[in-house]
Amino acid sequence: MSAGSTAGPTPVEIVAAGVGLPAFRWSPGEAAKLWGQPAVSGSLAACGSDEDSMTLAWSAGSQALSAARNAGIRIDAPRTTSASRGDPRIGCYWGTTSPPFAEGPNLAFLASSLGLPAGTEGYLTCGSPLAGATALEAAWNALASHRVDVALVVASDARKGATGTATETSFGDGAVAFVLLRAGRSGSQGALLLGRSTRMMPVVDRYRGPGELSTHDLYDARLFREAIFLPLVREAGESLASATGEAISSWSITDPDGRLASGAAKALGGTPAGGDIRRTIGDTGAPAPLLGILPSLARSGEDPDGARTEPRSPGLLGLIAYGGGQATAIAMRCGGEIAGVSTALGQLASFGSGSTIRTHVEIMKARGVLAAEVEPVPMGLPPGGGAFVRQVGEVLELTGARCVDCGTIMTPPSIHPSCTGCGGTSLVIVPLTRDGTVVTFVVNHTMPAPFEAPLPLVVIDLDRSGRLMVQGAGEKAGQFTVGGRVHLVLRRYALERSVPVYGWKAVPESDQP
Repeated sequence: MSAGSTAGPTPVEIVAAGVGLPAFRWSPGEAAKLWGQPAVSGSLAACGSDEDSMTLAWSAGSQALSAARNAGIRIDAPRTTSASRGDPRIGCYWGTTSPPFAEGPNLAFLASSLGLPAGTEGYLTCGSPLAGATALEAAWNALASHRVDVALVVASDARKGATGTATETSFGDGAVAFVLLRAGRSGSQGALLLGRSTRMMPVVDRYRGPGELSTHDLYDARLFREAIFLPLVREAGESLASATGEAISSWSITDPDGRLASGAAKALGGTPAGGDIRRTIGDTGAPAPLLGILPSLARSGEDPDGARTEPRSPGLLGLIAYGGGQATAIAMRCGGEIAGVSTALGQLASFGSGSTIRTHVEIMKARGVLAAEVEPVPMGLPPGGGAFVRQVGEVLELTGARCVDCGTIMTPPSIHPSCTGCGGTSLVIVPLTRDGTVVTFVVNHTMPAPFEAPLPLVVIDLDRSGRLMVQGAGEKAGQFTVGGRVHLVLRRYALERSVPVYGWKAVPESDQP
């Protein structure tokens, strides 16, 4: 089966980008040695126990939105449904194979944590690593049909490979996000989307069955390579090149084993893109082919923060995403440098040398593969109860109640019917900043399950906002100082009754991009 199309009468372009990287990396060679497998080189990015595809998506999405704002691109609208006629209509499109909820408010949680309006259009695409490219297509369609004016595309994954298989020693965690506009709105030329093509085949490759947490490896790697992956990728790429009528000189392609993408790109007459990213963080699933185009989106010859860029060639840039027996190819023409790309490439470069290294056992523990046989202390209230329902929005959106009379800001708003400063009852909801100064802190070195020690508790005076007490990132427990600057990041506090409970954690500001 096949499908192909070009951009149509309304051109769409990528104007900003961001990435999300987890706290840790580890050497898959440890696992290969343990299971008696062939030696494996490189490193893999891995989430800590308080990170998942949601927190990675937030990190990438918030960076892309900030990059667009810093470039002077108007993307914001009021958070309420009372947007004025001139406010931009926003869409959020998230692709992942590992959503926190198998069924639940995934997209609503992400949109709220990013501060997007209540009227945001959105789609969650999942089911295979094709999800990232599918989210990009959904945003493209929404902009071209004038349903939205600004589109945020996020692709993230934190997959669990089956223990003792090649998936365990190849899967890495990460995220990428792009801001898209109709061409010409940003005032500068971005990466113009030109065409797309799809090929599919009803086959079983890597999969995860109902109720399973880990992805099964290929049954026959040679059969997959020669009869499934390479033919589908080649047909999708050739169809795309024919539809655009121009040479595609560089290809970012899903790379299941670290070798297939290079061969496929050369077979299509182009050069492979993004290989260094794959070697640094692993096969990230849904975001992989989108991450791979980042070096080609930077200006030729630039070398931001030591990151390698790939010289732009006269032809087009193509990406091919594969998953679940389907290959989707998308072509684009690069213009000026995309906002946020240099920062993103700098993060990827520094991650390979400066991120925290963990052992195989520590990673298995963080993923829940190894778990202590103890009863966790349950929360006093169920996550679906009234208290959570009333407060989850203001927690994710990070809002406070500001007194009209004296200006005092209180958090959270729902438990403060009157001002703690003057007693006034005239309060307005305001967004809080995510940067501040440490007033005091304590580090707990013994914690009951499901919490993990060390666990810092940090009191912060937020810039131009109120005072807040939050948890600190455990991996940074030794870096907090009174008077030190911190930044708030979205993390998972607990998994309660199978419900992920999210909140904000403090991270020393020097660790922010």
